[in-house]
Amino acid sequence: MYPLQPLKLIAWHAVKHDPRCMARLERMLDALGRSSGEVVWADPQNLAEVTQELVSGWPPQEIPEGVSLGFMRPLVFTTGWLEDELPDPDETLLSWPDNTPRSVAQQVMGHYKPIGEYHPYQRDQEQNRVCWPTFDFCTMCGCPHGCQYCGHGKDGQFITLSLNVEDYMDVVVPRSIAMRPWQKCFRLIGWSADQITVEPEYGAFDLFTRKLAEYDRYGYFHSAGPNVDWIAELER
Repeated sequence: MYPLQPLKLIAWHAVKHDPRCMARLERMLDALGRSSGEVVWADPQNLAEVTQELVSGWPPQEIPEGVSLGFMRPLVFTTGWLEDELPDPDETLLSWPDNTPRSVAQQVMGHYKPIGEYHPYQRDQEQNRVCWPTFDFCTMCGCPHGCQYCGHGKDGQFITLSLNVEDYMDVVVPRSIAMRPWQKCFRLIGWSADQITVEPEYGAFDLFTRKLAEYDRYGYFHSAGPNVDWIAELER
């Protein structure tokens, strides 16, 4: 993993109910040199308070010398939504005051789409572009890189990680391949995210490449960083 120094560590309560999620959380915390006691657990009762605290105090007033600002973004660990259509907004969120960041609360709950369509064929045709259809598998939102061409790189306040990666690979990937049998290449990149920043402890690429191999498909990714040595250890 990158030497991240998140200001806050938050986890959605559903993570506790999946041993694989907890194992992934512990593995990542260990790599960061942080303890489980530092994690603030969010649930329906304290979600509004946790949401407000998550976005408060960003950007920090002080940045330690030699530390990248993006590396300090809080980390949110959750269980990602697996269906193509997002659920209706929780009634609890609808009753919150208007100044409460509901979209942040939804991310804490893992309610973001698991796949993104990038350069869809029809749109490329309409805009007279070179056709480059791809479907991005998204288990992560936000990124520690500070790329100025990226909205999150400039303004992102936190990073969200879905920990139910095994479920994602067993449900989302096969369904997406079945819906697009002509597609041979799929990308693991996330929503304004670069998953290699949290590998190999996150373990998404290992599971991703194994699953694609079952369906005779290929995976690829784009990265803005050098954390790639672990790729040589993936099963071929």
